[in-house]
Amino acid sequence: MSNDKTKKIPGMLYILVSFAPWIIYWVVCGMGNKLGIVVPFAISLLLVVLQIRKKIFNTMDLTSALYFCIATVGAFIFNLNIFVGRSGFLGYSVLFLMALSSLIIKQPFTLQVSKRDYPEIYWKEKIVLSYQ
Repeated sequence: MSNDKTKKIPGMLYILVSFAPWIIYWVVCGMGNKLGIVVPFAISLLLVVLQIRKKIFNTMDLTSALYFCIATVGAFIFNLNIFVGRSGFLGYSVLFLMALSSLIIKQPFTLQVSKRDYPEIYWKEKIVLSYQ
């Protein structure tokens, strides 16, 4: 079991927290505002910084921080409008690639979130996947 004395956010609520930067991005950029890149970048950085202490990183949060870092540099330094104008396509593409790559390496990003709701003794169980 975890020796961690702090309360953990349940998995379903944590996935909502992980999606928060993306939701803000799509809503604010949908109105054509570049602020829709900076605010999600700050939120995703905050999520990653909180994970540094525990040295347990969530794939989705790392992907979000990387994407919003690139988007911030692109939008504000190189004055690229693509991150605002095509936020839906780019965001969904990045999340698709993140989900696909996590499946390819056999570490689904949802597994990290699911571990929050189950004791550590179950984490090492062999999972039999059947695609029929």
